Amino acid sequence: MQMVDLEGTKHFAQFEILDSTKLNGEFTLKGAESYVRLYSTVEFKDWTALQKCLLGTIPDGTKVSFIENSPRLRGKHFRAEGVMHYIEFRPRYVLLGNAHCNEKTAFTSARLLVDDAATIFHDTRAFGYAKHPEQHIQSILITDQEPGQDTILPDVDPAIAYFTGKYEIFSSPSDVGTVSASHRISYSFGTPVGVSINTEIISIVDFGTAIPLPEVITYTHMLLRFLEIVAGRRQNILEAQVFIPGLTPKALDIYLCMRPGRTAESKAPSAKDLPLNGGLDPEGFALVLTRWVGMDQSRRDARERFTGIFLKGHAYDIDRLVGAANMFDILPDEAVPQVVSLTPELRSARENAKQLFKHLPNSPERDSALSALGRLGRNSLKQKVRYRAGIVNAAASGHFADLELVVDEAVNCRNHYVHGSYTKINYSECFHPVVHFLTDTLEFVFAASEFIEAGWKFDTWTRNGTAMSHPWGRYVVNYRTNLAALRARLPS
Repeated sequence: MQMVDLEGTKHFAQFEILDSTKLNGEFTLKGAESYVRLYSTVEFKDWTALQKCLLGTIPDGTKVSFIENSPRLRGKHFRAEGVMHYIEFRPRYVLLGNAHCNEKTAFTSARLLVDDAATIFHDTRAFGYAKHPEQHIQSILITDQEPGQDTILPDVDPAIAYFTGKYEIFSSPSDVGTVSASHRISYSFGTPVGVSINTEIISIVDFGTAIPLPEVITYTHMLLRFLEIVAGRRQNILEAQVFIPGLTPKALDIYLCMRPGRTAESKAPSAKDLPLNGGLDPEGFALVLTRWVGMDQSRRDARERFTGIFLKGHAYDIDRLVGAANMFDILPDEAVPQVVSLTPELRSARENAKQLFKHLPNSPERDSALSALGRLGRNSLKQKVRYRAGIVNAAASGHFADLELVVDEAVNCRNHYVHGSYTKINYSECFHPVVHFLTDTLEFVFAASEFIEAGWKFDTWTRNGTAMSHPWGRYVVNYRTNLAALRARLPS
């Protein structure tokens, strides 16, 4: 049984807990509402060990492993035959297949099928129709003729559809292993209603060695974050698998319970609008992905913060703007130089001021002043955002006039909502479009500057034009209009 067959309905299973006791139970896979429940004739007392891993088997023999289980509730039912105790957990990951596993099980690779895969890997060269089928149909019919089968003769207007046989779309070594994307082909034999050749495009991470489940999840989320930036929207996971060495068949389906789905109003992107496309430019896609992955470990905290706000789509609020600014503050030193060069006069003034404040009695005001003096010489949030905006400006060939003004005002807006700082703009009166624009600017600068560092060619992308189905295309097209709206709110 596959994971898709289990989702959304209740299923019964038999569980074996630590002392080999067998218990009946049930579970439902429904995103963040997924749960697993165990029943017992005796009260659950030492149940903390069950939080790491629960192992069940459904009636058809399929093994189900529930990993990282958070207690949700427990209680008891009174029945004629006696009291039945129960305990319920919310699992974080569920694995299904022909073997049980736990948080220490090692895996060699992971596969991911997302719903925009055919757009992200728009492989126009894999399938087609023969332009001159009449030149080939006779030899094909002769070759495919089965013994004793009635002779099939070509007619005046044959058609030949083909798959080239090139399964792999791209492959790239990276710091976490080899990342690739491949066609998974399905087809039907000829019937009275026709024939078909279909594909699903699978993203693959081959780790090169067996690694434990927490690392597999980390690297899978990393690949998913990259694909979502490329697609410009959250991806629904249609299928996820992990592979155990020596297991036949080797794959286990994995279900990410806490992974939110995409909002219904999100529109599908166009393949030509994407900043990268693994089907149209596999070499460029591989280059940027490899370098982007190489920066992930040190930038993961900031990137996860970015993903959480970027994938809100068209939903804007104050928290999104504040989060978009704060993610620059947790970038590592190599992404945002931390030290600012001070003139000798400033250094001298700083040291003199420190001595003056140190001799004052302890107070919150004294400590705050000393803390501020200690930060003098290190980049402020505004300077960090300016630095990343400079990377974009250097690559964008004048597309973004006054980008430094915009990012400065974005940080001013953040400071107003966080610290109550004085502001020249009444943001509540112009939340749309001004605060939306400031939020989009922070998000665009953050992600685009990383792609540029990884080798992405901004000018090549903009030369192709845009239908604005990707957030970056909309940002570029609307930049001058939004900049004018911001300027109109600023004092001359």
